[in-house]
Amino acid sequence: MIIYDMRLVEKLQVAREAKQWRNSGIIPSNQYDAIKAAYTTPLYSPTLFIRIVLFVFACIALAGVYGIVFLIVSPDHDTTFAALLVVVGGLSFFVLERVVKTRQLYKAGIEEAMLYVALFLTIAGIVWLYLEATSPPRTGVVPWILALPLLIWGAVRFADRLVTAGAYICALAVVLVPLSESGPVTRSLLPFVAMLLGLGSYFLVRKYSGKKFLEPWKDCLFVIKMLSLAVLYCGGNYFVVREGNAALMGYEIPEGGNIPFAFLFYILTALIPVAYIVRGLMIRDHLLLRTGLIAAVVSVLTFRYYFHVVAPEVALTIAGAVMFLAAMFSLRFLKTDRNGFTHRNILKEKLKDLNAEGLLISQTLGPAPQPAAKPPQGGGEFGGGGTTGSW
Repeated sequence: MIIYDMRLVEKLQVAREAKQWRNSGIIPSNQYDAIKAAYTTPLYSPTLFIRIVLFVFACIALAGVYGIVFLIVSPDHDTTFAALLVVVGGLSFFVLERVVKTRQLYKAGIEEAMLYVALFLTIAGIVWLYLEATSPPRTGVVPWILALPLLIWGAVRFADRLVTAGAYICALAVVLVPLSESGPVTRSLLPFVAMLLGLGSYFLVRKYSGKKFLEPWKDCLFVIKMLSLAVLYCGGNYFVVREGNAALMGYEIPEGGNIPFAFLFYILTALIPVAYIVRGLMIRDHLLLRTGLIAAVVSVLTFRYYFHVVAPEVALTIAGAVMFLAAMFSLRFLKTDRNGFTHRNILKEKLKDLNAEGLLISQTLGPAPQPAAKPPQGGGEFGGGGTTGSW
């Protein structure tokens, strides 16, 4: 399963949350110092800037090491070179496991660079061997099938969001590529299949997102939800369907021409963003709301691309004015709480007098054990002297 020790990861997350509370003024510095001392971990997880720097330098170092290896071995045949890629990639996975465990790395940039390079080398070598074994070389769905298990393993083992995105796209390709290589009737079903896959994966991930055993992969599940919404929208977007259909058919649709079910895709292009926004407001889902706003902008650009009503500068001015007025109205409207929405920072107001140290420790360690109930005293029967009853 996951390579990281989740107990140490939870401690690190508690310390980071306490630091955010301290920076927001929710807790004083002395409480933060006490929490930091109680939740010290050996994990190395730098800031975002240091993480990016380490990632870049790790990629440069790996390129130098692998370049020297390939120069020393210098295979003279394509099959030998592909096999060397697989071997080097496999050794890279072994080194990656050792480095993460011995150096206690957690999202440090170094292990991510090693993971991406190892996956690239291994997948490239396996696909190359497959192409060398087939005559004539054929691509199709087989390379996607060969890459999918490795990507799934990388996403599960390291809880990496980028690898998760790659695995999701690869899984979509496994389903959609065979349809794209079929006849015209099957190709016309591609948008609807893509929409069904996006909708199904979104609801499936949303159903299991709150499960405790999936907590280590919550960021990966978020990525899948985001991509599912994007696939659902792109499957119904008129521009994507029209241009994708032209690319698959190998010809350009003439001006004035159209695609099958064009009117349906016009409706979907307009309604899917509205559905995202409305649903996001109903269930207070930031992802749905923000995706709906971005999709609405893309839909406006799509209609603007095919229907020239006004000049571009006029359209941009009108759109900017509408967005400015909408923002001003939202700020005024949300000065007071409206069905769970507000623009105020109510977290700071509610937690400003809270003993955060005690809260974080109690939430991490669980409730204090309750003392066992005392056994009842006595229990004998007494029936003398004119009295009855239990004592």
